[in-house]
Amino acid sequence: MRTLIVGIMAAILLASCISPAYGGTRHGVFWQGANQTDWTTAEIQNQAQKLQGTGVNWVVLEVLWTWSEPNGSTPTPQGPQSYFGPTVQAWHNYNFVVLDQVVNEMRARNI
Repeated sequence: MRTLIVGIMAAILLASCISPAYGGTRHGVFWQGANQTDWTTAEIQNQAQKLQGTGVNWVVLEVLWTWSEPNGSTPTPQGPQSYFGPTVQAWHNYNFVVLDQVVNEMRARNI
């Protein structure tokens, strides 16, 4: 699956490098599953470094709900990223660790 995602990212990136929108010099990429919970810190840093090397100016991070809230709501908060839901009257316990790492790596490279 990861090979497919990287391949799609490379195709999009290549297309945007060849013909930037509106004749400009800015280009970006869509990162599918940016909060995928099995990304390691080294993998995130490696991907960010590769993106920086291409001259990407921006990245769209797709966030998948099932990775953000892997376990359903609970009657009590389970940690610092727990929020009481407005629709479901229970605590939603989110995991944004990987997404935070991705965002920090992009920001560190001015992407």
